[in-house]
Amino acid sequence: MKKDGISYMEASNQYYADVANEKVTRAEEFKTNQNYQKMRFDIIAGNTGDVTMNYYSIDENDVERFLKEKSPQSYNFIKSVKNGDNNITDYTQPKE
Repeated sequence: MKKDGISYMEASNQYYADVANEKVTRAEEFKTNQNYQKMRFDIIAGNTGDVTMNYYSIDENDVERFLKEKSPQSYNFIKSVKNGDNNITDYTQPKE
């Protein structure tokens, strides 16, 4: 598989070098290659069981509280990607 004229191995090496040198974060690269809103919707729907929900009518605070309590891993992943973190941060714990 080639993208932009380089092999998968070259692209992988470049990605890890860019992350290590802080040229890009994992979250930025994820959002470049994935639709953040769709990913967020899919995670919420998967955790709530409501795949028919109207994304634009849900209360953001309710969703965040639900995920934080019922699926902290999903909550941390969404927040970390949203905030551009290089690694998953634990947003379920109060800041000291």
